[in-house]
Amino acid sequence: GVKSYDDEQESKKPIAVIHVGPHKTSTTSLQQSILKFSKKGVLTLDNFVTPMLPKKQFPGPDWKKKPYIAQCFDSEPGIDGGPPNGCPKKNRDRIMNYFTTFLSNASNSSSNVLMSSEAFAKEGINVTMLKDYLQDFDVEVVVFYRRFYDWILSFYNQLFKMGNKDAR
Repeated sequence: GVKSYDDEQESKKPIAVIHVGPHKTSTTSLQQSILKFSKKGVLTLDNFVTPMLPKKQFPGPDWKKKPYIAQCFDSEPGIDGGPPNGCPKKNRDRIMNYFTTFLSNASNSSSNVLMSSEAFAKEGINVTMLKDYLQDFDVEVVVFYRRFYDWILSFYNQLFKMGNKDAR
């Protein structure tokens, strides 16, 4: 038979929006807003969920824990030849198990996924592995670009404010 618009919508995969936020492009501000709106239930009004590592298993500020997932997709081995840099070795399997369960739950409930991390901008990200994890979603990648001279000034100011003597 003839498919209607509603039939097409029902057969579509949920969306996974991956924000690739290079350093000094307001990624932290965006992540804090995503966390705030997620906790207030605003994202669910648009059928979006965002991965949130459980506090009991992963202590620390919520917005700081989100990059751990992205960093676990880094194909560069850590200093000791172990898991990628930034992905806590002792927690890597638990983080990835959590992420697998999160994605499965999101897909089964037809929820869209929203993720943001500076780590997605790293050269060593294993895009093939990320693609495999997101196979049940239509993926949209959002990249923020900042003009080099604006970026370098902001980066320099951050180094200066942090007391980095090499910045002077």
